[in-house]
Amino acid sequence: MNLSLLCTAPCAYVYYDTWNDWLFVDWYGELTLHTVQATCLELAKCFLLNSYPRVLNSNLQITNVDREVAAWMASNFMPYIGLAGIRQMAWVYAPSVRGQAMAHEIMARLPNTTISLFNEMSEAVAWLEQTRPAPGTASKTTGRLAAHLQIAELIRAFRLRFNM
Repeated sequence: MNLSLLCTAPCAYVYYDTWNDWLFVDWYGELTLHTVQATCLELAKCFLLNSYPRVLNSNLQITNVDREVAAWMASNFMPYIGLAGIRQMAWVYAPSVRGQAMAHEIMARLPNTTISLFNEMSEAVAWLEQTRPAPGTASKTTGRLAAHLQIAELIRAFRLRFNM
């Protein structure tokens, strides 16, 4: 991987992997509802700048997850990943039981998702490498402006709702 840091959020580092052409979200530490909300806001801002159809989401460095995080993510953040242009997401489990339960709860609440769960980073990377678009097949930009405006409005509403 050749990582370019896009942003540092309260509980995640967000990188663009220039070699693999995907976004890498590296979550860390204790996930409280407030820190996850602030991190998701920063992550959404990244999608205002560019489209990232493939995402490698690592939970390997998570130490704890508050109970309300999964429900909030499943209802307030994850339903919008398609709007952000995400087509495939490889999600690497957290080592803790609570972190793994969070991933399963989110998946149960979003049954028609493009997320695949993995125990190991190497498995997730191998799966994402197989999803690489064929040369010369650029992602369609039709509707990109409308999606951009919707994301911007969601960010504005989110900031107002949570006083951020």
